[in-house]
Amino acid sequence: MGRSALDAVELMNIGVQFLREHMPVSARVHYAITDAGGNSANVVQPRSQVLYMVRDIKVSETLALQARVDRIAEAAAMMTDTELTVRFIDGTANTVPNFTLEKLLYDNFEHIGAPRYDEQETAFAKSLIGAYESKPTELPGFASREDAQIAAYVRERTGNASIPLNDFLMPYYASEKFSFGSTDVGDVSWQTPTAQITAVTYPSRSPGHSWQNVSSGMSTIAHKGLLCAAKVLAGAAMDLYENPGLLQAARAEFEGKTAEGYQCPIPPDAAPTTVGDSM
Repeated sequence: MGRSALDAVELMNIGVQFLREHMPVSARVHYAITDAGGNSANVVQPRSQVLYMVRDIKVSETLALQARVDRIAEAAAMMTDTELTVRFIDGTANTVPNFTLEKLLYDNFEHIGAPRYDEQETAFAKSLIGAYESKPTELPGFASREDAQIAAYVRERTGNASIPLNDFLMPYYASEKFSFGSTDVGDVSWQTPTAQITAVTYPSRSPGHSWQNVSSGMSTIAHKGLLCAAKVLAGAAMDLYENPGLLQAARAEFEGKTAEGYQCPIPPDAAPTTVGDSM
């Protein structure tokens, strides 16, 4: 009938590309065509499916951008005289930092100390680094990009980012700056004071979502990182039990930062679904 669902998907993608110029600089929109409608070039595709991920610093800003993406999809369906079905997959809120708990975790981490690695673990890490498809150029650590003194310290400790495993504790650095990524810890942080730590479980500057990360999962490097993190969390929990004032301070900070109220990114009529399922 001359109505191509794949045309609609492609027009939607083009529309979103034009939208990128007018999005906030903090926003991100990703997409993947998960069903192109078939493998025959001379048959009009009766169905097609595209997965979109919309991100921004706050839930309210994300939902506003998501609404614009949805309207582009509706317009693409109108242009091609096809039908549009929208299915919500998942959504997460921004993370609310709690510096009271962060400092408590850091103090415990400083007391426990970072793991040490033997020659076999170092050699394994080097072999994974040798397989990186592109050589990272930045120093490890978020704070290295934000603070010149910390960058100098990290450069010295890592031999200008040449060591395969970071065997030291990064200097403490508190920041409200947005860090790209998505985690349901964000939703938890709107319900109760929340803080996180990061322990070494794979080689330095290993690419995110990489097979190098996965290959490290069953190694003694990962096991040492797991035990280190568990000790830090346990030590912080003991301090909170023994010092109610810390809990009160963390709660007061939390109440102040969440005064605007939690906005759930999940629609009330959303049903559990699996990425990749057909509509």
